[in-house]
Amino acid sequence: MPNGKKGSKQGLESVSTLPYPRQHEHVPGKSTGNVKGNRCDFTLSCYSKACTPESTYRTLYLEHRELFSDSELIFTDGSKSESHVGSAVVSLSTVITDALPISASIYTAELHALRIALEHISLSCGKKFIIYTDSLSALQNIVSLHSSSHPILVDITYALANHIKKKDIRFCSIPGYAGTTGNELADTAARSATGSSERFPIPHSDLKTYFRQKLPSVWHSNWDQQTENKLHNVIPVLAPTMPSSSNRREQVIWTRLSLGHTLLTHRHLLFGEPPPSCEKCNVSLSVKHILCDCPHSNNLRHRLFNSVDFTISSILNNGINSSLVSKFISIKGFIHHI
Repeated sequence: MPNGKKGSKQGLESVSTLPYPRQHEHVPGKSTGNVKGNRCDFTLSCYSKACTPESTYRTLYLEHRELFSDSELIFTDGSKSESHVGSAVVSLSTVITDALPISASIYTAELHALRIALEHISLSCGKKFIIYTDSLSALQNIVSLHSSSHPILVDITYALANHIKKKDIRFCSIPGYAGTTGNELADTAARSATGSSERFPIPHSDLKTYFRQKLPSVWHSNWDQQTENKLHNVIPVLAPTMPSSSNRREQVIWTRLSLGHTLLTHRHLLFGEPPPSCEKCNVSLSVKHILCDCPHSNNLRHRLFNSVDFTISSILNNGINSSLVSKFISIKGFIHHI
């Protein structure tokens, strides 16, 4: 397995990263030529799932198997859930499983299963093999390898072009829903794969995808605990609140109202003046009072926002209201004081 760089950050899983091959990178003594197309068989993937019963898939598989009855049979699969990533290889005599870091993608797991199969073949005395996998994309990319391909994909083509090149190895794409026993055994084995995965190097792209999915949930979890933060009342759930179509002025108004800091309500702090008060209600003037509480604006609120629940959150935490908020402030005569 290629060497990778191991990274460790507090609060994040410790994993090794595997660099992608550089443009025109050459490994001494190894050929990286593309795999011949006749190694990969896509016959069983040509049928529509909607129009092909499971029994038909099984019949097609048995017919295909008969064509290569002199080849040793191998099934591979990869599995990914919220708490587990695994790869598995199943043959007539062997079941091999391996656990991967949780940040590994399902594609990496499927490629790793194919790599394990080739390692198994390299140690076997057999000469002819057929590998069935439900990863159509993996086989398509084996055929169309290029310099920016997945590192494990490069490993696979190295193996096929070098130390197992004298063996007759064919790949066949078989849909996971075909219901073949081998597919199901490989799927079960991949789901139950155990072992230490910390030192398994994965490509940077897997980490990028993992963190893109993981970090928002960490952010949300931290934000849920900020109940004393006044912005939490405005935005209790982190989500986009301004439509992309809103103009710059609307965005500025919305942001200042969300923060509760406007020229109208906080000017006195800059000039040493008494705090402002509502001319109608004779109470302290605040963003909340202007948008939600002042009874003299109730009719306008109902007309614009079409709601009976007037809270800072319901008004400002709704992207649809962005232009209406600007209109409300304009009608009240505050538009140039925000």
